[in-house]
Amino acid sequence: MRHEDRIKAKLLPRIASWRTAFSDGTTGIHKTLDDLLWQYASFRTVIKIVSIANQKRDPDRPPLNQMVFEMISDGYWSRLLLGVRRLVDPAAISGRDGVYSLASVLCDIKACGHRITRQIYVSSVWDANPDLDHLEAIHWDELREAAKLGKAVWGDPELLRSRMAHDHFDFLSGTTAATRSSDDVLDVAIIEVIQGRLEKFRDITKHVDSHLAHAGNLQSRSGKLLEAFEIRDARACLKELKELSDLVGMWFGRASGAGLATFIGNQFEGLDSPMIGPERMGDLESVWQEIDNDISTWHLDRSQLSIGSSGIGDNERKQ
Repeated sequence: MRHEDRIKAKLLPRIASWRTAFSDGTTGIHKTLDDLLWQYASFRTVIKIVSIANQKRDPDRPPLNQMVFEMISDGYWSRLLLGVRRLVDPAAISGRDGVYSLASVLCDIKACGHRITRQIYVSSVWDANPDLDHLEAIHWDELREAAKLGKAVWGDPELLRSRMAHDHFDFLSGTTAATRSSDDVLDVAIIEVIQGRLEKFRDITKHVDSHLAHAGNLQSRSGKLLEAFEIRDARACLKELKELSDLVGMWFGRASGAGLATFIGNQFEGLDSPMIGPERMGDLESVWQEIDNDISTWHLDRSQLSIGSSGIGDNERKQ
């Protein structure tokens, strides 16, 4: 086996993992971004609803329910910050503790970047024919023959894919169409530039680790509170992550970009009607009182700490 073939064989599993990192339907990069964009649009809509309602509110009627809005708001900000933390997670992409994040993909690309030649990039990352000159020659022969016969010629998808792959690698290797060669190698400085742009999310990571994912004590959470982060910051944050993820996904993941999903139906259905009439307010009070009464019984007697008890749910099952 030739040296380049051995390198290619070792790189193929890593290239496959980059693609999966973007396309995985459970924890993939674009799945996370799609969810964040949908939640952003939904929360912006809720803010607009509150604004419209406050403009038209009868002064004799109470304002919109603060309990419901705070629940929606708190949930949105927590999911946003946790989602950003997932995308910039620096853990390895492979292994039992591996993660699918933009940072993990970039780190893996950088680690093997010196082995990614133009030949390997075009043929293995883009699944294209690296012999662009040959494809161009065939294309021009077809054009000349078609001109003689007065026929139309459709564009060759294989030619177009090869052109795009070579063009991307010109940028990634710091070369041009005039100076390119099959021995060109990926310039990891490009990857480092993108990694540097992810550093701006470090404050979010610190906040999530100390205030959301973990219950930081006074010392561990000191200086890590994310202050003055509002909806304009959310937009700027999502814009940056989407743009970077789309670019890296196009270069190394054969992935289309993330975007706002199209809702099947009407996402605003029911918003023009009150959720509950005044005659049913007593039902809400009953539910609240029932929950309060239930919580008031949540006490553990030391006699229940018997050896062999597994804890959660034991008492309920015995009853």
